[in-house]
Amino acid sequence: MGLVETSWVYGSILSLLIPYFILPIFGWRITFYVALFSLPLIPLILFFLPESIRYLIRKGKFKEAQDILAKLKAVDVIDKLNFEETELGFKKTSIKGLLSDKYFKRTVMLFILWGALVYTYHGIFLWLPTIYAKQFSLKDVTSIWWTLIVTLFQIPGYYSASFLLDRVGRKKVLIIYLSAAGISSAFLSLIVSLDWILLWSAIIAFFNLGAWAGLYTYTQELYPTEARGTGSGAAASFGRLVGISAPSFTAYLFITSGIFGPFAAFSVIHLFAAFSVIVLGIETRMKPLEKISGF
Repeated sequence: MGLVETSWVYGSILSLLIPYFILPIFGWRITFYVALFSLPLIPLILFFLPESIRYLIRKGKFKEAQDILAKLKAVDVIDKLNFEETELGFKKTSIKGLLSDKYFKRTVMLFILWGALVYTYHGIFLWLPTIYAKQFSLKDVTSIWWTLIVTLFQIPGYYSASFLLDRVGRKKVLIIYLSAAGISSAFLSLIVSLDWILLWSAIIAFFNLGAWAGLYTYTQELYPTEARGTGSGAAASFGRLVGISAPSFTAYLFITSGIFGPFAAFSVIHLFAAFSVIVLGIETRMKPLEKISGF
C-alpha cells in the first residue's frame, strides 16, 4: 500500500512540468485537456484489475476467488481457505455504526488523521509557488522550479516510510513522520532566509508525504471487511471536506500574518495528529486482519 501511494508524487511532478512546457505554447485549454489521458485506464481496470479476494469469498464466488489466487500462484493460500465455513453476505455498516463503541476510537483517530493530512498537504503545497514568488520576489517560472525541487523530496519520504512500515510498525511511522513534519513547519515559520524556507519546505515534503504512505496502509487495516469500505471512505471524505478550507484559510493567515501564521497552524495540526495516534492508535504490524478486527 505504501509503495502504491508513492505514485502520487510522480503525478505531482507531472502537474508542475506539463503546464511549464505546454501552457506558454498552447494555452490553458490544451493544458487542461491533458487530463483526458487518464481515460484509457478505465478499460484496463475493467479487464485486468482483479476483484478483492475477501469480497468474492463473502459473496460466495469461490471459483472466481480460486482462479485469481491461482493466477497469483498463491497455492498455499488456496489450500488454507475453508470455503465451507465462510460466512456469506455482508452486514451493512452505516456512518452512525462507525461511531459505535466498537469502532469509535479508530474512527475518531482516522478522521483526525485524514483531516490533518489533507489540510496540511493542500494548504502547504498549493501555496508554495505563491510564497516563493511573493515573499522573495521570484518570477513565476523560478518559483515553479523551486516547488519542483521540494516535490522531489516527497519521493524518498514515501519510500522510506514504505520501507519502515513492516519493520517498525504503522503506529510508530505515523507518530515519527507527523511529529517531524510538525516541528519542520514550526522552523519554517521563522522565515530566516530563502534558503531556510527551501530547506524546511523540503523536510516537510519528506515527512508529510511519508505520513501519507502510512495513513493509506493503516486505514485499510483498522476495519473488518464489512466496514472497511464505509470506514475508509468516510474518513477520506471527511479529510476532503476539511481540505476544501485549506487554500482559503491558508490565504487568510498568509495575508494577516505572513508565513508565520499558516505554518504555525500546520505545525499544531501535524503535532495534534501525531498525539491522536499515540492516544487512540493500535499497532497492526504483522497481525492478521481477523485478529485486528476482533478487538
